[in-house]
Amino acid sequence: MSKTKKQILLELLQLESDNVGDLGNTSEPKEEPSVKKPPLVDALDKPDDEEKIVAPKKKKELSEKQKEVLKRGQQIRDENARKRLEERARKEEEEKKIMEEKLVKKAIALKKKQLKKQQILDELSDDETPSKITRAKSAPPAPVEKSKEDIKPLSPYTFSFF
Repeated sequence: MSKTKKQILLELLQLESDNVGDLGNTSEPKEEPSVKKPPLVDALDKPDDEEKIVAPKKKKELSEKQKEVLKRGQQIRDENARKRLEERARKEEEEKKIMEEKLVKKAIALKKKQLKKQQILDELSDDETPSKITRAKSAPPAPVEKSKEDIKPLSPYTFSFF
């Protein structure tokens, strides 16, 4: 938003006229600058013949060859996007199959372990002899009570270091 030379000169004249009026008349009350509109400002609001509004330039039309190249580029872009989507879907499908195979292998391994445990339990239940060896809990030893006769009073003056 650059100001034209004419606008700058008008502002300069306006400022000079305001300063001269303020110095000469000190007895008159000052008016608000927003209320008083100098005639030079009206001239700025009106468009000059020199300053015309220029419409934006129209874009240059593309030649036939340029249009063909543009269409070809768009087709290639669309084709590459489609290929990327297909590749992504194919990879997801492969990962899904791999995960299913791992899950099935894990399930088979767990089932085999479960069957082995069940066979061992069945074999043990077929035997009539108990396979578990139980330990009898022994009672803790009874505390030994000392009689008062066994306890000898110590003399307060006897010291033993060994």
